[in-house]
Amino acid sequence: MDSCGDGDNLDVVAFMKLALEQAKIAFDGLEVPVGCVIVMDGKVISCGRNRTNKTRNATRHAEMEAIDVLLNQWKKLKLSKAEVSEMFSKCYLYVTCEPCIMCAAALSFLGIKEVYYGCANDKFGGCGSILSLHTSCEEAGGKSYKCTGGIMAEEAVSLFRNFYELGNPNGTNSESWSQYEFRILLRNLTDSQFNSYDANRRLGFCSFMKGLVTASCLPTTTTITIAGLQKASVVPAGSRG
Repeated sequence: MDSCGDGDNLDVVAFMKLALEQAKIAFDGLEVPVGCVIVMDGKVISCGRNRTNKTRNATRHAEMEAIDVLLNQWKKLKLSKAEVSEMFSKCYLYVTCEPCIMCAAALSFLGIKEVYYGCANDKFGGCGSILSLHTSCEEAGGKSYKCTGGIMAEEAVSLFRNFYELGNPNGTNSESWSQYEFRILLRNLTDSQFNSYDANRRLGFCSFMKGLVTASCLPTTTTITIAGLQKASVVPAGSRG
């Protein structure tokens, strides 16, 4: 496994920033914050983020999501297996965390050209931290690919830290899903963000907040200051949670 720091390659950093944007979307969606982009010929052709909580499917990692986007596109184009393999051989993956053992093996069998990742995956890493599947799958029919780690690692770690400080709603934290959702939404949502929502998203958020009020899930120590909620008649003006 190679390593490189920020600024060594401006293109690499630029693509990793896009992967981090996907990770932040995952964070906002109550998912473990991992995101990725797949690049070919200098252009992003697919992106993905963790969706394991939403789908209740432990295999829906960011890499698998991005890969499936491409496979579906190429299936519609009726590409042969050989053509799909050739396409993957021209692809670069930028992912915010070292691919796990499952994803590292899949990338090998697909024949990805090269992988850049942010922080190491000390528990499940398949590109050097636990196993080195990027160099050891050839006997099973895979292909070796180059891995470079440490790209914007601090930013990736910071997202993880923030996420686990709040608590993973699909983990063992005793806090209920509703309480978790309330804390993360109230922590991150500002008046301007709420006002920028389209009608459907506003309705969904307001319905959720009404459910919390009805279920008495609102923390008694929390002050609700979001003006948009008052305007939407979710919480009467001047009331406190």
